[in-house]
Amino acid sequence: MAPRRRRGAGDETGDDANSEPDGPKNRPPNTAFRQQRMRAWQCVLTPKLIVTIFSILAAIYLGFGAYLTYLAHTVWTPTCGLPVSLLRLRGVH
Repeated sequence: MAPRRRRGAGDETGDDANSEPDGPKNRPPNTAFRQQRMRAWQCVLTPKLIVTIFSILAAIYLGFGAYLTYLAHTVWTPTCGLPVSLLRLRGVH
C-alpha cells in the first residue's frame, strides 16, 4: 500500500517543464514607499497610548479639583461689625 499524499501537495516528481520561470512579473519595486513601510503610514496614536494619556490627565485634574474643593470649603467670610458672640454679651438681640 502506497503512503497517502496530503491534499494540495505539489507534485514532487521534479517535473518543471510546465512551471513558469521565477522572474518578477507584475510586481512593484520593493521600496519603502511602494510597500508602505514608511513611518508616516504607521499608526502613532495607538489605543494603549491614548488610554494612558487620558488616565494621567484624569489623575491630574482629579487632584486639582479636590484641591479647589478643599479651598472652597475653607473660605473665611468676614462679617461687618461685631461678631455675634460679642453682641450677645452686650445684650443686643
